[in-house]
Amino acid sequence: MKSLNSQIQKYKRLVLVLVIIVIIMAGLLITVNNRRSAKADLTVETVKLRDVEKKVSADGFVEGADKRVVFFTPNLKVTEVRFKVGDQVNQDDVLAVLTTNDGRNINTEVKAPIAGIITEYNYKQNDIVSSVNSAGVSIVDKSSYKIELLVNENDIVDLKQGQKAKILYSAISVEDEFDGEVETVYPDATSESAAVSYKVIIKPTAVPEFLKLGMSASVVITTATAENVLSVPESYIVEKEDKKFLKFLTWNDSEKTTYQINEKEVTTGLSTDEYVEIKSGVNEGDEIVEPNFEPTRISIFGR
Repeated sequence: MKSLNSQIQKYKRLVLVLVIIVIIMAGLLITVNNRRSAKADLTVETVKLRDVEKKVSADGFVEGADKRVVFFTPNLKVTEVRFKVGDQVNQDDVLAVLTTNDGRNINTEVKAPIAGIITEYNYKQNDIVSSVNSAGVSIVDKSSYKIELLVNENDIVDLKQGQKAKILYSAISVEDEFDGEVETVYPDATSESAAVSYKVIIKPTAVPEFLKLGMSASVVITTATAENVLSVPESYIVEKEDKKFLKFLTWNDSEKTTYQINEKEVTTGLSTDEYVEIKSGVNEGDEIVEPNFEPTRISIFGR
């Protein structure tokens, strides 16, 4: 009987030892996994020095610096046509000669108001000028170019004359950008768009060799710049009651197996859709995590 009881006690002790071993192994496995995945669970950003630039983007088309439409007197006969579409004319060149159609044969000369290239010529010799649409000739000054943009009301407040722009002409190159600047910001909203928009004129200051009227242009205007400042991605900013905060990451050990997250208030400067200047509350190299981050793995041994 004693032998049986002794064997039962030994068996119980063996089972207990095995259970303890299993628990220890499981704990070690969880700890190793936690150590391996502690950093993998994090999306970490470092506070860095960089240039923060606020920009406005819009698309438009290349136009001549000046465009004039010359109207012909209605009901007159076109007796002479001096030029055709594509011809270059000088200011005061005679574009056409019109004659009364009542037998009096009184001639009228139509002259070019500006120097430029003829882009439209709506009448030919012996035509009678329409009383409805008498637009006869369109002339565009190609000596310089402009790009007309429509900028929405949220961005227009940042634009002013003289700001620098970069222009991409996709028909010429999808990589090369050319310089330009804001020439005019119209004060009144335009009715050309369903949204509230304002007309802005961009003057190209560097013109590519093969630029042509009517080409599409993508324009990026730099409206503000903070150079070589501490900054973080805009998405990492936490906003509470008109104050700004960041979630700072602090590692508890040199192997970076465990960490703490502390939220601290910061002072911001120039803000864009991409980066935000941080004026106080951070140091270069500080690590931060996203606003919605919450730790998901905890070691059962506290490491």
